[in-house]
Amino acid sequence: MQHERRVHPRATVRLPAKFRLSAADTWTDALLHDLSSGGAGVLAQSTVSMHSEIELRFSIPDDTSEDEIRLHGLVVRTSTPPGDSPGFRCVLGIHFLDLQGSALERVRVHVWNTLHPGPV
Repeated sequence: MQHERRVHPRATVRLPAKFRLSAADTWTDALLHDLSSGGAGVLAQSTVSMHSEIELRFSIPDDTSEDEIRLHGLVVRTSTPPGDSPGFRCVLGIHFLDLQGSALERVRVHVWNTLHPGPV
């Protein structure tokens, strides 16, 4: 029996995002597939090697801040995308390296609101 290793609550999302390898100049379009305060599943159009460090940026809908969330992450898993994800070649499991402060709180609030919809 396989045990769940996740520490942070994870919400299924479909948020437009962009990423690049940390040393690269070009951003690549992507889609956040799931999100937690510790990491994300990112649908990518191209494959990325395990243990690559990437930069990731995305916006949270209905967020009071208009600032994009920008962070560094480490590719800790790659897999085949689900069948409802045409145009994407892989899912990257990203462990966030530097999500903190107000950006961390914004992600936590979005995950909570996604997992617990309804009036506050």
